[in-house]
Amino acid sequence: MKKTQKGSASHVILVIILILIIAAIIFFCLNGFGLGFGSGNGSGNNDSAVPANVQINETVATESESVTTTIETETIEYWEITISGNNYIFNNHQTELEALIETITSSDVKHTVRLTDENASQKAYSDLTKALKENDIQYIEEE
Repeated sequence: MKKTQKGSASHVILVIILILIIAAIIFFCLNGFGLGFGSGNGSGNNDSAVPANVQINETVATESESVTTTIETETIEYWEITISGNNYIFNNHQTELEALIETITSSDVKHTVRLTDENASQKAYSDLTKALKENDIQYIEEE
């Protein structure tokens, strides 16, 4: 009887060691390969104008000359459209698809449209994206 108990105790220890090794490998993979849980602070402000101003100064020195490169980008402004159920919300007002497309296409200012899905119906969402594509209106989809 004693031999059987020692054998089963060693099997339990072996299983525990294997579990610890697997847990260490999973922990390494999650943190070591960028699959972690994130560390962002999530402090977005939902402003319709997104500043994208970046200035890069790069100096490359050679034996006889110095080269400086400066890159600047412009501010990108979005038109926010929220699809909630079967409704389209633009400028805090519910509107019909045809009126929405007419407003966007008749405007002198061409902005990119940012789509926000708030439990949108699949039909309403696909109708809007189809209309935007047909009218060559650029859009991005928020998640």
